[in-house]
Amino acid sequence: MHEIYPLTIIADRYCDTYSGGKFTAWNMDYYEIPTEPAEDDVTCMRFWGKTKIPVGRGETPQEAVEDLKRRLEALKMASHKYKIREICGDWALDIHWGNRTIVLYFNSRNNAELVKSILEWEDAHPNEPEYREYTCPNCHHTWLEDRDASDYPEYCPGCGDLLHKEENEPLTLEQLRKMDGEPAWWDDGDGSCWGIISVYGAGMWGGMPFFRGRWREVSFEYNIEERKMKIYRHPPEGGEGDADTRTYQRASWCRPISRKGISYGRECT
Repeated sequence: MHEIYPLTIIADRYCDTYSGGKFTAWNMDYYEIPTEPAEDDVTCMRFWGKTKIPVGRGETPQEAVEDLKRRLEALKMASHKYKIREICGDWALDIHWGNRTIVLYFNSRNNAELVKSILEWEDAHPNEPEYREYTCPNCHHTWLEDRDASDYPEYCPGCGDLLHKEENEPLTLEQLRKMDGEPAWWDDGDGSCWGIISVYGAGMWGGMPFFRGRWREVSFEYNIEERKMKIYRHPPEGGEGDADTRTYQRASWCRPISRKGISYGRECT
């Protein structure tokens, strides 16, 4: 391939966070380069997630130039790889793949052109991260996040609110059986309170979940299924209760196991 001209190499402002390289190489003059990569985080991330401009990336200027060469070559090959033609009133997109040709049929040229542009973009942007826009329901702060990132914060960078709150539907008996010793919330109107789930290990109540709680200085233990109690992982939206109460309930009950394998509760001192 001939040398690239014009050619501009820039040190990435965010040091490969969004672009994928510490240096970027552009097949254009400096004054033609979009300004978004040098702007704020959201603008920069949105640009790299949507741009169709072939831009080389690399850890060094030379790597960025070599990557740009590959991308430009891929675009050149793509122009011969995909061909749109009319056939019996419809449209066909020929995809040349090695010694084979795959044909896709469309009822309009616009649809064929759309698919062709997508395939060409994929050829020119191999292994690039895909971003999705996220808006915090609490503070309405908006940002873009990498779809494949495994270490992205689980909280809003604006207000710190958790992004993926667990659902708070009434717990099923099957779920409760797996929560032995865990705190939970009993929704019972004025009598609602935190408590501890207790699952007996043997005897006539073996495998049966019970709710141990304390309300108005009175300790109790109820059969959840028999009383048809609605138990939640935490108070429903707008309900009472807080983390301090939950922590207190967890710490204020001990659950030793008897020799017969039957669990019972006692208040710790």
